[in-house]
Amino acid sequence: MSGPDAGGWPGRCFPPDLLRGARTHARAARAPGHCRPRPGHHDPAVGKYGLDNGGTAVNGTFFEVVAPNRRDTAVDRFLARQGGRGGYMAIFDCGDLAALRQRNGAPSMRLDLGDGPTEVTATTWGDVYTAWTSTGIPNIEVFMAMPHEARSMVAMPMLVKKFLGSRWGRKLVERRLQAMPAGPSDAARATGQARIFGRATNAAGRSVELRLRTHEAYRLTAESAVEIGARVLNGDAPVGYQTPAMAYGPEFVLALDGSVLIEN
Repeated sequence: MSGPDAGGWPGRCFPPDLLRGARTHARAARAPGHCRPRPGHHDPAVGKYGLDNGGTAVNGTFFEVVAPNRRDTAVDRFLARQGGRGGYMAIFDCGDLAALRQRNGAPSMRLDLGDGPTEVTATTWGDVYTAWTSTGIPNIEVFMAMPHEARSMVAMPMLVKKFLGSRWGRKLVERRLQAMPAGPSDAARATGQARIFGRATNAAGRSVELRLRTHEAYRLTAESAVEIGARVLNGDAPVGYQTPAMAYGPEFVLALDGSVLIEN
């Protein structure tokens, strides 16, 4: 695809062959059992936004490639800020839109972690992915008990978050982080505890809950890594990508010193 200048806009749009390929046929590596990509789709209505596009569906996921065909469009400006190609947006399907909107409007809740109600705030830790990998549950949320200052940052208006994500904003954040302690002290790691709460609810609305107490989180991470390393050296090393629960069972954490279930 070319822009107003002959030869297109190097570094600021998708190359013509990629766009044409998305229009006609997704060239994806296929393993046995994977479905063949469906024929491509082109939406001429996006032309009014100064865009050209092509899309195709692969294994239930729809992929779209868009590229500006004139300067100073929203996508052109986005690619300029990115310095080249980049992801533009992600759209997800959900079964209960009303519940999702309610959750988005209330990113905090109070939970009993074993010693009374505690304010917890939604976060985007890697636990969302690893928990799905271990359990196959597709709609997992992770919450964390945060200091008041951290909760305030989560609740900041979007314009403030955008500023903090800018080059100048990142410098301010980095200076603030450098002024903070590098982590918990030796005494805090030796005496501290972590409390973990889990709740699973099925389609019929039935729920089960568990509460777990462990050593302080940094200490727990180090001790679990040492334990896993020892098992690997002894030949107990399942092949391929594994979470600890997948490799050594859901009760692996209870084999670590200081980890106990909290009775309700």
